[in-house]
Amino acid sequence: MPEARASTASAPTSISSTAPRRRSIGADVLAIVTEWKEFRSPDFERMRDALRHKVIFDGRNLVRSRVVRSFGLTYHGIGRGVR
Repeated sequence: MPEARASTASAPTSISSTAPRRRSIGADVLAIVTEWKEFRSPDFERMRDALRHKVIFDGRNLVRSRVVRSFGLTYHGIGRGVR
């Protein structure tokens, strides 16, 4: 995390955290870039309500697109192609 924070320090909208629920409040989108257990089954209803733009980019393909979309979120699984 220290390296990620340092590389995005000048980006005013960049938020990094190990606690997805707490840090998603007011964020534009959610980008999943780790396979940590905490990120495998987030509370999508809370995420939807907290995110400004209802979009999730899943760089690890941890969650099922159908589940995310059922909460009214747009889902992009990196490397999965268009579904």
